Amino acid sequence: MYIHKQTEFGGDQIHGYVDIGSGEIENVIATQALVLMVVAINESWKIPIAYFLINSMTGTERANLIRESLVRLHAIGVRVISLTCDGPSQNFAMIRELGAKLDIFDMRSFFLHPEDRTQKIYVILDPCHMLKLLRNVFSKVGVLVREDGQQIMWKYIEELHKLQEKEGLRLGNKLKMAHIQWRNQKMKVKKGTGNCLLRDNTTILDSTPANINMARRLGIEPVEEIVTEDDTLANLPDVNHLSEYKEAAISYIAGFIVKKIEQKVTCMPCSHALTSADSVHPFVTLKNRGGLQKPSPGIASV
Repeated sequence: MYIHKQTEFGGDQIHGYVDIGSGEIENVIATQALVLMVVAINESWKIPIAYFLINSMTGTERANLIRESLVRLHAIGVRVISLTCDGPSQNFAMIRELGAKLDIFDMRSFFLHPEDRTQKIYVILDPCHMLKLLRNVFSKVGVLVREDGQQIMWKYIEELHKLQEKEGLRLGNKLKMAHIQWRNQKMKVKKGTGNCLLRDNTTILDSTPANINMARRLGIEPVEEIVTEDDTLANLPDVNHLSEYKEAAISYIAGFIVKKIEQKVTCMPCSHALTSADSVHPFVTLKNRGGLQKPSPGIASV
């Protein structure tokens, strides 16, 4: 992972230069930290066992560090069954150096343990990083072509987002603007926020709206805006004339509601009345992989 490029004096030496634990510190400022971590699969713990401040490191050098780590873990009785990493080219070179191959035409997804040649250690590319790389490529090139020649286009995802924002409902997905404009949030860190509370007369910390503050200073009682019944009804959607998109979304949501109701209902005739085997929106059929409930027309109408 990348780190802030900086040096500082720690009392007896300057920190921030490349250091791979050999006892010699190079006169090059480190820009990355290579961290090795052991994660238990039969218990709930993870322990970082080593980190190296580097500027760059070849696949061969990384492979040597992995071998040394495996040897030391083996000496204390830790059995390693897999190696997980992300997808930079240096890591692919490291994987080849260790003896594994991730070539789709010549796949060998494991390498042998340096201390026990009968034990296989499987290589796993971190799914989260791989999905991000796929998203980056998909967004950049715009079109992916399947083996059968059909095209998968990024613009369809953008159009789907626009449609969902316009209709106010999502068709069984979590697509948001952040997924479309992901470049703006590459390194975004969610920061905690707190509310400013009014203490004494320190009005600078007052988060109350300005019109309320003004009313308090003048000694008058603010009155909420009166909304007439006609205005309220005007903002309600016309349920008698729903778009095809809304009908699809409502049918999908109705199926989820039916699934939850069936978990509570003990009356079998009542339970059967909630679903329908014939009359169902085509979208529900398209999304169904065997686990979706098909709501009856009456439930969808309600």
